[in-house]
Amino acid sequence: MSEQLQSLIQRIQDEGVAKAREEAGKILEEAQAKARGLLQKAEADAAAVVEAARKKAEELDRNTRSDLKMGAQQLMSSLKQKITDLVLAGSVDAPVGKAFREADFVKTLILETLKLWPDRGQALNLTLPAAVQKEFEGWTKSAVKGALSAEVKVEYSPAMRSGFSIAPSGGTYKISFTDEDFAGLFKTFLRPRVQRLLFEA
Repeated sequence: MSEQLQSLIQRIQDEGVAKAREEAGKILEEAQAKARGLLQKAEADAAAVVEAARKKAEELDRNTRSDLKMGAQQLMSSLKQKITDLVLAGSVDAPVGKAFREADFVKTLILETLKLWPDRGQALNLTLPAAVQKEFEGWTKSAVKGALSAEVKVEYSPAMRSGFSIAPSGGTYKISFTDEDFAGLFKTFLRPRVQRLLFEA
């Protein structure tokens, strides 16, 4: 009997161990499957993060290149403008300034303006720099006043540095003839040509 009992115990024990092993195998298999699933998800998540980072890096690279290109174009345009301004200043400002410091040139310009004035019977105000009053005062009394049949009132202004301005006595408008005006006018016409000469092959 004890042998049978021993055999029964052994069989129960073997069945229990087998069942435990089977359960352990199932648990292990489920754990491995779960681990594989988690690993696949982690790999997919990591791949998605890497792809998003790659796309963002590409976009940043594109934007950076675009910004650099635009900045370079703006810099080149600004540089060309400054070079053009320097060339024009060197070739226009000095000669025009010199011409407006010559009294004979300014006198001729005043007389030509008065000759071409559309309404020769209209009273005018002529303004000159205060610095030339001594040199021009006698001349304006004779030459300027004789150029028109109407009255020409001559004033000398400390605010004016060179040239002259002329306006109808009603003051509805004023035409200015200064070195800055003429230099600006010449530069407007010369700028496109200078830019073509400097920057077009």
